[in-house]
Amino acid sequence: MTKTKVDCDIAYRNYVDNIQALSNILEGRPEPAYVKHQNVEVRRCLARKGFYLKELARDPDESVRRIAESALNGPA
Repeated sequence: MTKTKVDCDIAYRNYVDNIQALSNILEGRPEPAYVKHQNVEVRRCLARKGFYLKELARDPDESVRRIAESALNGPA
C-alpha cells in the first residue's frame, strides 16, 4: 500500500494530539472525554518509552516528525 500525503498528515496530526495528551497526563491536567481507543494505546506506548519523553523535551517538533515517520514507514 502506498502512503499518501493525506495519510502522512493524518498520522502527524494524531501523533501531535497524542503527545499533547501525554503532556496533559504527565502534568495532571484532565483528558477530554472524546478520546479514541487508538489514541489511548499510543499514549500508553509513549509513556512506557521514557526516551521519547527526553527527546520531546529537547526538540518537540522534530521528535513528533520522527515518531510519525517511523509509524508510517513501519510494517505495512
